[in-house]
Amino acid sequence: MDTLLATIFTDESAEFQNIQGAAPTIDLTDWPLTPDLLSPFTTNSAFYITSTISEHGYFEIQFMLGAGNFWGCNMNFGNSQCGIDIRQGISHLIDKTKFTTTDPTEKGISSAVDNPVPTSNGGLLSPNPCAWDNGVVPVALQPILGTSLVQTGSNCIVGAPGGTAYHLASASGGGGTAWLPGLSDPDMCAAAAHFIDAGLAASIVSNGTIASLGPRNCSLKGLSSSVTAGTVFFFVRSDNTPRLDLGDSLAQAICALFTGSYITGCGMDPLLPSQGSRHQPTILTIAGKCILGRSAMSSLSTVVSTWATIAGSCLEYLPFT
Repeated sequence: MDTLLATIFTDESAEFQNIQGAAPTIDLTDWPLTPDLLSPFTTNSAFYITSTISEHGYFEIQFMLGAGNFWGCNMNFGNSQCGIDIRQGISHLIDKTKFTTTDPTEKGISSAVDNPVPTSNGGLLSPNPCAWDNGVVPVALQPILGTSLVQTGSNCIVGAPGGTAYHLASASGGGGTAWLPGLSDPDMCAAAAHFIDAGLAASIVSNGTIASLGPRNCSLKGLSSSVTAGTVFFFVRSDNTPRLDLGDSLAQAICALFTGSYITGCGMDPLLPSQGSRHQPTILTIAGKCILGRSAMSSLSTVVSTWATIAGSCLEYLPFT
């Protein structure tokens, strides 16, 4: 072979569809097989498939720590208390163990991690994560969470299993997604505690102790005007299905925390119908689906600084095991 022709696809699905087609234009792929593709590829003699290889990589939610107006909070490069509360609150909104065991493209081939250094890479144990969350519990949430968010239990050890950090209970499947907490789940309530501490809201809808307020509902009420003054733009990768699932579902959980509805992208309506015209200031915007780091808002010649969060990853850079 003296010629190499590289074909650029919009996403991994298009790449796999091409090579399985009647007249494929490529001879190999540059992406691992997802569980749903294992059977059609391994049972087809036209393809050569390697044995399973463990990869030292992980998906993550990345924050713009230089953001000066993240729902009114100045992140101050990771040093502000409101920024810490926002990031810790969001950490409670994904059940990583359930994501890795139920997402169709991840189950059986991935595991939850709290520490980016694999235990097989030099034998380093994961730290005990149970004291990482030491946020202040507002009075309204103390009947649910007690007076401290510090975790306890048998997993609170050095070498703790992945998925222990920022995780109080198994998610009940909020909005119909297995790995999202419901509005009454302890982790949704912990996220609400952090957002209240960050100054984003005054309280929650109901802690379940006052009959007239209805059953427990930890979505926020009394939102600060700074929430809609500092719209957050969330870039979600669309060329990688696990990150698309992770990003879209996290956006739904954040919107449920603010509005009570699991929707991808949300606003708030500060006026009651009896008050006349209504409007929808924006809280969270899915600011275009990223493809290989670019989106409808990006440019080849300028640096785009409007993003606040992104469904990112660290992949294919550490030795295989």
